[in-house]
Amino acid sequence: MGVVSYQLQWSVQDVPVVADLDEDALVGVAVEWERIRAFVDAQQQASFAELVRRRVAAATPLPIDQAPTYSGAVMEAQARAAKWCASEFAPALRLAEITAQHRVQDAVLLLDRYPAVWQGACHDFCVSRR
Repeated sequence: MGVVSYQLQWSVQDVPVVADLDEDALVGVAVEWERIRAFVDAQQQASFAELVRRRVAAATPLPIDQAPTYSGAVMEAQARAAKWCASEFAPALRLAEITAQHRVQDAVLLLDRYPAVWQGACHDFCVSRR
């Protein structure tokens, strides 16, 4: 399976020349860059977590008689899937394997336990673009 390349369309004309801005505008531009960074980080984390989710979903389901241990098994499967996914992301992002593992694990934790954080980052960016 090959890697599909996605490119965001971006124009240099859209970026203000900071030397041409007054002090108030500089603060506003810095705030906008922070919103963009949060949105980009959220999208990358969503990509990490979604690949892990798909790997876990593809695993063989547990039999009914093992239902009491299901949550533990899901957590183990998720940890294994995060490690596998990190090994896919590491070379593509030119990261050390351990760095990719930490990023993927953080993404899974963030999106699973704190989905409002991810939704907030996306919402803030979209609202600021209107």
